This record gives sequence, structure tokens and C-alpha cells, in this order.
Amino acid sequence: HPFFSGIKGDKPDVYRDVLEWRLFRLCSRKPMLGICRGAQVLTVFRGGMLRTLAVPTIHHGAARFHPLFWRGHLFSVRSDHHQAIKTPAQSDRVLARFGDVAELAENDKRLLMQFHPEHRDSGVWQALWKEKRHNKQKAPI
Repeated sequence: HPFFSGIKGDKPDVYRDVLEWRLFRLCSRKPMLGICRGAQVLTVFRGGMLRTLAVPTIHHGAARFHPLFWRGHLFSVRSDHHQAIKTPAQSDRVLARFGDVAELAENDKRLLMQFHPEHRDSGVWQALWKEKRHNKQKAPI
């Protein structure tokens, strides 16, 4: 995404950026889940913008977790990033923040998680799938 977003400071992996752009174009009408870089890539490819954090999230590189309130539930999630969504893509809604960092956004077909739900059993996956089974309108994937 640095290749497409123009963010300075990261060494772009042009091959990866171009490959992900092509995959996005092939699958753009399908539901998608973007985690960390995936959330950033989907944001940039759809016209949103990223920003570089002056100081990486307060727990960059450490096994620290922070609270995230989403859809009536309190989760403990991990974030390790030095870039974040500055301006969401036009159809995206930011659902949750930690400080001034957008940690969760969605639209009708995409769920974007800046945090890392795979690092710990935070309950995010269970809540997402439970909601999907009971209310297909709210859960984008």
C-alpha cells in the first residue's frame, strides 16, 4: 500500500502492492475481511487515505492489549501498527477507535480490522459469527 498511498517512511514492496491491487480488482464484488495491512490496503484501493502515526501505537512490538467497544461488547484486542486509516473510503463507517486510531470499519461487503484478532481469543470472532447467523444485514461478511 505505500506504493499506492504515497506514505513516506516505509520501503514499498511494489510486487506485493501490485499483486494485492490485482487481487482486489478480481474480487472487488465479493465480501472481504481486511486485518491490519489488509484493512489499510482495502481502504487505499477504494479511495481512502492512510496516515503515519508519529509514535507507533503505544504497544507496537509488545504483547499488550487494549479495550475495544464494538456492537455492545467489550473486547481486549492487540494492535501493532505505525500506519492507520486517516480518511475512510467513501462507503466505510468507522465503528470503533482506540484513541484517535480507527480500529474497526465496515461497509455492506467489507469488515476492516486494524487490530489483530488472531493474536488472542478476544471473543471478536465468536461475536462476529453469532451476529452473522442471526442478522445478515448487520454483518458484512
